[in-house]
Amino acid sequence: MKSITFASNPIDRSSKLRSDLKWQNEALKSNKSKIMVFFNDKPLIKIDPQNPSNPKIFWSKYDDIEHLIKKESLTLFLGIIEDNFYYAIDLSDLNVDQILLEPLFLNSKFISLKNYTYLFRPMM
Repeated sequence: MKSITFASNPIDRSSKLRSDLKWQNEALKSNKSKIMVFFNDKPLIKIDPQNPSNPKIFWSKYDDIEHLIKKESLTLFLGIIEDNFYYAIDLSDLNVDQILLEPLFLNSKFISLKNYTYLFRPMM
């Protein structure tokens, strides 16, 4: 039997912290935060040129993408794993080229994950 993709998700959704806007703002900007960047419902995926058959979600730090974030950018708190704060941010209000031309995102692209559900395990 195949394993169920999200059955063993280690993320603590931390429901008590979701409404604490001060905590959310501090956690997002913390060096413990890991942010998944989205564009038109597709996450940013890092493709290793040495191993292109093993794509991985690109987890960013707030400081690395702060200049791309607009007031209207949708940010979603995903939860906590081992004292790290996981977020998703939608940058669909930007031009896709503006995002992908960032040196930080070299060898990355936005990909639909319908066939890559194994990528959802938060790693960095």
